[in-house]
Amino acid sequence: MTQGKSASLGLLALTTLASALAQTPADVPPSESGSAQREAGLSGKTAAPNDCSAVLRRPDGQSAAGAGSRDCLSTREQSQLAERFVNERLSIWSKRLGLEGWQISIIMTRRDDLKENTLGGVRWDKGKKSAVIKVQDASDYRLPFAEMLADMELTVVHELVHLELSSLPRSEASRRNEEHAVSQIAGALLGLDHPK
Repeated sequence: MTQGKSASLGLLALTTLASALAQTPADVPPSESGSAQREAGLSGKTAAPNDCSAVLRRPDGQSAAGAGSRDCLSTREQSQLAERFVNERLSIWSKRLGLEGWQISIIMTRRDDLKENTLGGVRWDKGKKSAVIKVQDASDYRLPFAEMLADMELTVVHELVHLELSSLPRSEASRRNEEHAVSQIAGALLGLDHPK
């Protein structure tokens, strides 16, 4: 790839991200949780995984069925709600990032099936415009329910930013820099969406 094409692709990717940043996130209520940690070493948190007192909200702002009660959810119910939540967030964020032409799916994945020190991953086929995002399964989290959902959303956005940048040239040397930039961009996007 020539330097001119590389620069053009980079400009296109940044323009698309700037467009996503400029969109008004009126369709999403503010998050009730703090910032999420990106590394798998989350076991330092001591909250039980069944701390589910936070209200799960759908993109239209309404409470999800059964999530607004003070009663704790079973592990199975948490997993089902988490999967529904990440798929709703995928729909919103893929539109914001201009990825509507892609067929993107999410699979909930056990920690042992992910790369070390990660909470997710993405694989894509540019020719078919298809991608699969892996998100760590709810059963492997040791965070309060609302924080777990916030972390899962950050994983989805992080992997979508990687997908948005997939047309840029990559090398082993550039991967570390890309990972840092993607983490910063994903955090900034969520920071705008969920101001503190």
